[in-house]
Amino acid sequence: MVIEQSTTETSLNRRQILKGAGAAGLALTLPGAAAHAQEAGELRVGMGALPPTLDPHLNASGISFATFYQLWDGLTNINGDGELGPGLATEWGYVDDLTFEIKLRDGVTFHNGEAFNADTVKWNVERIIDPEQRSAIRSRLATVESVEVVDPLTVRLILTAPSAVMERALSVVFMIPHLYFEEVGGTEGFVTAPVGTGPFSYAEGAPGDFIQFAANESYWGGAPKLSAVRYLAIPEAGARLAALQSGQVDMIQNVPLFNIEQLRGEGYTIEESVMSRMHVVHMMPGLNEQLADKRVRQAFNYAVDNDLLIESVMQGHAAPSQGQMVGPDGLGFNPNLEAYPYDPDKARQLLEEAGVGEIEITVWTTEGSYIGDKDTNQAIAGFLSDIGVKTNLETIEFANFAERLSADTLDGLNMQGMNYFPMKDAYFVLANYGPTRSYNSIYNNPEFDEVLQASLAELDPDARLELLHQAGEIFREDPPVIFLFQPPDIFALSDRVQNFRARTDARVYLVDVEVAS
Repeated sequence: MVIEQSTTETSLNRRQILKGAGAAGLALTLPGAAAHAQEAGELRVGMGALPPTLDPHLNASGISFATFYQLWDGLTNINGDGELGPGLATEWGYVDDLTFEIKLRDGVTFHNGEAFNADTVKWNVERIIDPEQRSAIRSRLATVESVEVVDPLTVRLILTAPSAVMERALSVVFMIPHLYFEEVGGTEGFVTAPVGTGPFSYAEGAPGDFIQFAANESYWGGAPKLSAVRYLAIPEAGARLAALQSGQVDMIQNVPLFNIEQLRGEGYTIEESVMSRMHVVHMMPGLNEQLADKRVRQAFNYAVDNDLLIESVMQGHAAPSQGQMVGPDGLGFNPNLEAYPYDPDKARQLLEEAGVGEIEITVWTTEGSYIGDKDTNQAIAGFLSDIGVKTNLETIEFANFAERLSADTLDGLNMQGMNYFPMKDAYFVLANYGPTRSYNSIYNNPEFDEVLQASLAELDPDARLELLHQAGEIFREDPPVIFLFQPPDIFALSDRVQNFRARTDARVYLVDVEVAS
């Protein structure tokens, strides 16, 4: 049973949104920092949320990338410019249409000294594709049927169909040490002391509170310049701001939007990048009969004034969705699709045509997990109230949110950041709704499933782009989400922090970062 740990909130009407909903307070709660003395060369980072699990095969959330990429590596790597390069693999390619061969980097060891080799890759891939594991990243290896070890540094993936995204998908297939994993009793033991090959190793932590990392001096990609990193979970925006201003942390993520200019004036550096992510509100039609008719879900899209959200809640720091799950920086973006216009009269008309009567629905909101998440959800609840939908706004901790989502019991509206990074490909995000989806309640459209799978197996670039466009058109016409915007990733840095840059892919890259004494 999941304990909700939720509180009922109020929605916002249009006037409140225009007046600037969500200006940050300054309450300060830093349980993970109280007894910790900062060491030389240590960077302290205030995060909105930490991963709900430290098993990277069981969590696909983009907010986890900031942690995962410190501890683990993928087989390939995509840099901050979106360019593909080697990771734990140095070469890869098709032997034939159904055989994909991977050559591995020699001499890599895990943080505990266990060797990384072809047996490691075989075990990891087999675990991910095993249906009984219900891996959250199964769609990244959607056409893999089996794995063959050729020699200690060569593996072959045997496929049911070609995969047009294989080499990029391998950048987010994180490798964990199988001998250690089994030695500590599987996931339950592993998440208390996770081990990887990444630039930092896990030192200590408390779920939902903090994670302490130590530099991996023997990292295959070159030792980090930092000696240690400490992530502190500070969900409330005002508390993150106060932690930075008081010197308890050196940088914060998800900077309160209403305080950006204030921080600049105080001498802090602002690092910002529009993300390859789309913020949407999931409607979970499989769990709510009121939303089974697509006209109801279309109505919800017409009800939301997305331009007002961007202007007032996001303070202009976002790019609008054009009725699709990727922006212009993603392969599969369809320039012919248009955003749902704000039209509450059309929304009411569609609800009447659908004949659903009075609708009452919960809007679940996290706080600090995504930039502006609580303020956005308050506004969404207000927009829906304006067209006669009764909304109950409930705040839920991210760990409980993720657990309910994984259990397929999150029976209400919920905002999430849906990533098409690092692949910059529409398939990567649309696969969450296709036949390999982890949550059956999120969507069920056989026509969409068929077209999406065809796009994965199509190796001709022009034909594949047409299929991705077709999938996007189906998705807009029968929407399981309320389309919102591409959010920014915004950090505020004290003058101690050097060589940090915000990226489009939620990856907090710290290998080159230094802190002044």
